[in-house]
Amino acid sequence: MEKLEVLYIEDDSDVAYVYKEVIEGSFHNIKVDHFQNGEKAIEKLQNDPTKYSLIISDYDLPGLDGGEVFKFVHRQMLGIPFIVLSGFDISLDENFDKLLHAHVRNAQLVKPVVYSELIEKIKWCLEEIKEIERIYMDSPSDNDSVTPIQPSLLMRVNEVPFNVYLKMSKNKKLIKVISENEIYSKNLINKFILKGVKVLYIKKSNIPYLISMVSDQFVFNLRIKKKKLTDIDKQQKVNQGTALIIDGLIKCGFSKSIYNLSKEVIELNCEVIKDLVETNKGLQGFLEKYQISNRSYLDHVHLISFLTTSILHEIGWDSESSINKMSFACLLHDSSLTAHPKLLKKFENNLEGLTGEEKEIYKNHPLESSEIAAKFEKYIPNIKNIILEHHENAEGTGYPNKKSALKIHPLGAILVVANIFAKELHNKDMDDQILFEAFLKVKSEYYKGHYKKALDALENIIRK
Repeated sequence: MEKLEVLYIEDDSDVAYVYKEVIEGSFHNIKVDHFQNGEKAIEKLQNDPTKYSLIISDYDLPGLDGGEVFKFVHRQMLGIPFIVLSGFDISLDENFDKLLHAHVRNAQLVKPVVYSELIEKIKWCLEEIKEIERIYMDSPSDNDSVTPIQPSLLMRVNEVPFNVYLKMSKNKKLIKVISENEIYSKNLINKFILKGVKVLYIKKSNIPYLISMVSDQFVFNLRIKKKKLTDIDKQQKVNQGTALIIDGLIKCGFSKSIYNLSKEVIELNCEVIKDLVETNKGLQGFLEKYQISNRSYLDHVHLISFLTTSILHEIGWDSESSINKMSFACLLHDSSLTAHPKLLKKFENNLEGLTGEEKEIYKNHPLESSEIAAKFEKYIPNIKNIILEHHENAEGTGYPNKKSALKIHPLGAILVVANIFAKELHNKDMDDQILFEAFLKVKSEYYKGHYKKALDALENIIRK
């Protein structure tokens, strides 16, 4: 059985030795890790925040005292149960007492501590951290009333107003692992992930609450940290935010929280792309990053975002409104396909290898994705129509409306060109010859009507 590790802070080495022997002698599955001061303990927690299942600390320590260690644990939302040993009743300090009881399994013992009391208090604390083995009696009786969620979603908050469940592999029974309004730790969620848990479950009716909470927290954190983010950090945040937006739209539809999240993510994405465009790093500079990625759907979104922004910049249509509108369109153009992972990865400009049913779904996705985008129309006019047109073509045989090159919206034509060109580059090495060959292929098929301006701009970008 895997041992639980306890962090014990005590400056008196003789006292520490006795307590360590008492605790380890009373629990066969506990290992005590001793530190003599708060500074070293905090350093250990910073380096390995998921290591310890319980912290026991003397309050009166040289340097950083036990109170400061506890406040660090509280600020970092580690959620590790904490037992404070002190020579006075901490409840007399109202502010500290309130913090101490923010976690249901925090506790205080007044010195001199009776060993039996300490052992009982440790047992009480450890009842809360049996992680996956914890079973409660009020699990939902109907498994169909719940829906799976990724554990990583719960890493973005540390309290939810509903229960979270785990499905047992043997009997498929649902057990409650996080209680309604319980303050839990990233440590707990991390341990689920490390144990190979792919999904947790919540009631279907709670999905909108979770998406709203996670979206709002993501926006809050992004606004605070944005100025300190590196280019790589920004791209990671765009990836995370994009995945969250699409997941939220599919699972619970449009909401003000999703819009606010989309706005922040698009703004950050535009910032990254604008920097590439204006610092003359250009298409080749962008593709150097694209080349070493795994070319996922998100990579495709970023590539066409870069292409559409560059084309708008080249044409002179690069107002903030136009760039934001196109960035939203790039983000949402295939959003309905997130429910069909195989089709979402269909980067080639053909439907080969798809079944009849899959082809039907794929041909309908511009319409379904445009309906998702329609929820944003109040804030971003005409985005629905731009997305609706992204699989039209110059011959007027595209889908869903077979629009000719003269009837397609100019911004729609830019999205079509960017999307087709990006797909021509899929699974190819990026060099000047490949780029130009891909461009000439697209130009030979699309150089008509409203597509001309977009293609002329793209040619100038490639030649640079």
